[in-house]
Amino acid sequence: MTVFVDTTALYAFLDKADANHAASERRWRGLLEGNDPLMTSNYVLVEAFALVQHRLGAQAARDLQESMVPILEVHWVDEGVHRAAVCSLPGAGTSAWWIAQASS
Repeated sequence: MTVFVDTTALYAFLDKADANHAASERRWRGLLEGNDPLMTSNYVLVEAFALVQHRLGAQAARDLQESMVPILEVHWVDEGVHRAAVCSLPGAGTSAWWIAQASS
């Protein structure tokens, strides 16, 4: 089974102060011991890098690149997927659905 890795999973692992850090560490260790492919998208990576660098700093962003990105299979969002994701976004006034999620 392919496991989709989103921004919250990446962030919780990197931020030791995050309420979900311990659970994230356990889950990552379990995933790395298994054979399931770990997949994400370039949109999720952009979102994760922006969040990590803003909240945790440049070194944490480098740690993301060096320790986590290499184990991920990155799906590159093309124009068609982007357009479909934009069309699936809810109406104005809500932030419950992000373009990175919609493109996944």
